[in-house]
Amino acid sequence: MVAQQEELGDLKLYRVPEPVTVSAKGMKQIAFLQRDSVKADVIYHGDCTPDDTTGDSVQLEMRVEADNEEKNGLGVPMPMGGITVFEPTGEGTLLLGEDSLRDYAKGEEVAFSLGESGQIRMQCAVSKSKADNKGETSQMLAVFTNANRDAVKVRLDLGGAGEWTVVRGAKVRVKDGRQIYEFAVPGGGQVERKWTVRARN
Repeated sequence: MVAQQEELGDLKLYRVPEPVTVSAKGMKQIAFLQRDSVKADVIYHGDCTPDDTTGDSVQLEMRVEADNEEKNGLGVPMPMGGITVFEPTGEGTLLLGEDSLRDYAKGEEVAFSLGESGQIRMQCAVSKSKADNKGETSQMLAVFTNANRDAVKVRLDLGGAGEWTVVRGAKVRVKDGRQIYEFAVPGGGQVERKWTVRARN
């Protein structure tokens, strides 16, 4: 049973298509949204700044992101609620993860986490640092390994735009005030990335 969306000014109402009764302390499961073939990106996220370095191998966070637009199979207001993601395999259906979603308006980017993945790992370290009259400069080194068969997209957070300046080695963009560096890691492969940052005074 899927509730039908209606609008009352700025409010979104969801009408149940048939009469229902709910007993005291009972529950009724009703779907608010049903969409097939939604286009989304799976991204592996990690942080690597001079403050984050441990030299240890860490797992990256597996995230799912999609633009809430009709061309991607969505394009409707999405009410707050839980989400469960499954993957069909030759051995049956595999649970990938669960998360909760806030409200999303049409046109917004929908994003949620599936937890850390043991298949994609990173080592982040400062290979060299120095301080001069321009501030402290750090040469960063990160190594990524991918145990999956297919290539994956990695999104690396290089720090807040007000904290660090990337002076060479990484083509970054700013997303929600963070400096983002994105690249692919081939299946069964390893990738090394180097860049230099300077602390903002």
